[in-house]
Amino acid sequence: MYSTLSDMQIRKLVKSGYASLVVAVPKDWLTRNKLKAGDLVYINDDNNLLTIGAEPKGETKAKGEIVINIDGKDEMIILRELNTAYMNNVKHIILRGKELNKHAKYIKSAISGLIALELVDESSERIVARSFLNIPDIDIKTLVRRVDNILRSMMIDTKESLNDPSLADSVIDRDKEVNKLNNLLAKVIKSGFTDKEIQGTLKMSDLDLLRYWELTGHMEKIGDRTKNIASIAKNLKDSRKERFLKLFSSIEKIYLESMKSFYDFNQKLSDHVSLERRKVLIDITKYIEESKSTICSQIAINAYNLTAHINHIGRIVRYLD
Repeated sequence: MYSTLSDMQIRKLVKSGYASLVVAVPKDWLTRNKLKAGDLVYINDDNNLLTIGAEPKGETKAKGEIVINIDGKDEMIILRELNTAYMNNVKHIILRGKELNKHAKYIKSAISGLIALELVDESSERIVARSFLNIPDIDIKTLVRRVDNILRSMMIDTKESLNDPSLADSVIDRDKEVNKLNNLLAKVIKSGFTDKEIQGTLKMSDLDLLRYWELTGHMEKIGDRTKNIASIAKNLKDSRKERFLKLFSSIEKIYLESMKSFYDFNQKLSDHVSLERRKVLIDITKYIEESKSTICSQIAINAYNLTAHINHIGRIVRYLD
């Protein structure tokens, strides 16, 4: 939230000592935040914008409560409203309605799929969930690495599922974990966008948060497409397995390179991924033409979309500089 010109105060930089410059902080702000000489403040440098915040208190609590009336709503809408409340860091989420018994099993399953959200009360009239998440405890970069490791294992087991079809079920289960972690990441990143104190604890600029918001969205879709491919590929005939392995391995390779380009913020490597994707797209087209199979066509559709999300990771590196 930006201040208007009428809200802004102009202060002069004053020389202090041999090489330092200081600026006076408004007294009203000091009083409001109960600060005195010697207290710590957090300074966030975001290009030409310098944000000063009071020292985080070490715990960022969820806020208030929300009541969700479920009557007359499709379960998908109930899920969307529940996820919205979760991502808005609401402390108590109350779901109620005359149709509660009808949807109770679905609602409890949805609650269990949200990290640090626990069912604390249940009756025939209402279900209450409470958030126990302390956002300053969360490290976005560590969570992203965790999602990345899960995606890598999903790709490996998708290839192995050709010999052991039971691994496809394992891939599908791990996609659920990717979704849970992605919802958590969305909650934390959104909180950083909307609360400067939380952003200070995350130690990320606005641009950092935007990069990770974009990244996690594409990683979730990569998980979805990998899951779809695994569930289809296990049914391939033996004569078509070798061709699939070659194609999917090339997709796996550009995924690994795209993530390396993000971690290293290597624009040259991200450009390389974009060029390699063109070759993969040609290979996907040939795969469809050669196979003339419904199963192979379904794999190809998911492979095409999978490479698109991988390519978007490279775009983050190139354009959100």
